[in-house]
Amino acid sequence: MLRELYSPEEAELIVKMPFTLAKVERIAKLAGMDPAAVEPLLARLADKGLVVDLNLGGTYHYMPAPFVIGIFEFTMMRMRSSDPDIGKLSKLFVEYLEDGAFFGANFRNGEQVSVERVMPHLEHLGDHVEILDYERVDRLIEEEQYFS
Repeated sequence: MLRELYSPEEAELIVKMPFTLAKVERIAKLAGMDPAAVEPLLARLADKGLVVDLNLGGTYHYMPAPFVIGIFEFTMMRMRSSDPDIGKLSKLFVEYLEDGAFFGANFRNGEQVSVERVMPHLEHLGDHVEILDYERVDRLIEEEQYFS
């Protein structure tokens, strides 16, 4: 499915993009590319529904589209029934959703896993910081009656 959705150049760019809105210049810096080369790639990805593009104050900001709600809806909504790739992409989406790959990537033990989950590098934080995963924080909050 990824080969059908992304060219190698687009895939190389998208994996280097932040998961939050960013301007062309920041994306180009993170990707190690010239902004003049990045902008048409982002426009092409946005046209295909693979990148969200928002005009904020006259400047476009971009971020990768989430799979649901995002890539599936944006990609399929932009295609016409006469598009020769619509059947192939539809089949790939169905296979991805039905073979368990989607749920395996997004759910663990019946709980949804966040796409933007923090993965701390504990060796860089020193000894004075305790990092709690979402499940532990959630459990601590549920056990308490008072908050401030």
